[in-house]
Amino acid sequence: MTRNFPLPKPATDARFTFGLTHDIARRITGQGYPELTGRDFVELQQALFGFLYAHESADVADAACPECKGSGTVEYCADVCQCGPTTCTTCNGTGRVIA
Repeated sequence: MTRNFPLPKPATDARFTFGLTHDIARRITGQGYPELTGRDFVELQQALFGFLYAHESADVADAACPECKGSGTVEYCADVCQCGPTTCTTCNGTGRVIA
């Protein structure tokens, strides 16, 4: 079974916001769990970051993705319908193999 996470840690990622963590916190409390305190929120945000992004270079293999050869895209059926490159589903477009 392949994994899509963790992703290589970017320098910045506009998707990782206070709002993302807040939405997840609301979902947790909506399931009947207690309200999060300030410290709980920080812990949730750290756990989420740890799930999404690789902490160390050892978490992301140096090898290129075997399907796209490190390009992040593949040419499915290019010789048949000329549909062009598509995001590689093995590495989720990163071009790297997730360890």
